[in-house]
Amino acid sequence: MQLLLPKLDKSRIAFGIAETRVADLYIVALGMAKTSASAVSLKAWNQSEVRDFADFVGVALGPRLASEGGKYTIYQVNAMLDRLEQGDKQEIFREIATQLSLQEQKWLIRVVLKDLKLGISDQQILKALNPEAPDFYAVCSDLKILCDELAELKPGEKLSRPVTLFSQVASMLAFREAPAKLSASVRKEPSLFVADAKIDGERMQLHCDRNIFRYLSRNGTDFTHLYGASSAHGPLSDKLIPVFDSSMKTTIFDGEMVLLDTDLNKLVPFGSLRSTLWPANQHPLCIHSFSRIFNFV
Repeated sequence: MQLLLPKLDKSRIAFGIAETRVADLYIVALGMAKTSASAVSLKAWNQSEVRDFADFVGVALGPRLASEGGKYTIYQVNAMLDRLEQGDKQEIFREIATQLSLQEQKWLIRVVLKDLKLGISDQQILKALNPEAPDFYAVCSDLKILCDELAELKPGEKLSRPVTLFSQVASMLAFREAPAKLSASVRKEPSLFVADAKIDGERMQLHCDRNIFRYLSRNGTDFTHLYGASSAHGPLSDKLIPVFDSSMKTTIFDGEMVLLDTDLNKLVPFGSLRSTLWPANQHPLCIHSFSRIFNFV
């Protein structure tokens, strides 16, 4: 499933590779001169009429690539992708270019770029696995948890959708409505509506178990390494324990990660958020919580 649904696979956070980088890796792996016709063509692939980069690699480099494949099992391909995320990308692409067939390389490129060009959506693939799989994934955003649950499912049983601490929970988003229809609804039942300023930050869930923290984006990407896994680490986690209610043990907050300019007493524009990782930045991080969405006992 990691190979079939690469966009949904959160176990590999990111390969850090786009089409231009793949082109550079191939040029070095195959010992091509940067000024050669094939290298120049590969770097300028987006100026062609071909919309699938993997197909363009086949056209531009086909004769240079290995003609035979079938040497790698699915397990070995997954292991290769794990190494690609963590290790020497150039060395691994040299292995890819010389050991995999052209067809295998094209599919591997699509996996790395997280777009298989299948013509069907991830939701359709999940539904083919189990009719309840899309809703289950919408809650947990974890492909491994979903597959583990499906493996244990007995005939006739339905997937449960438990909320689990330290696993991403699908964030509640605002419903888009036509202004005229909204105005009519507000006039009809004004007591059902409240207004709040839209905070321009990064949507984040904060999972807490006493002194242990995990920060997850709305798509399930883990940003704990940026903000701190405990009160002893990170630019934010070390400041949370003193402001939490002493009775709180385990809980999940849903909100926006923002910067606060304490001199001007206002929020800093969203584009400055990641720069807080640099020591020179003087603006403190804070999380503007919409709600404490779950409290575990």
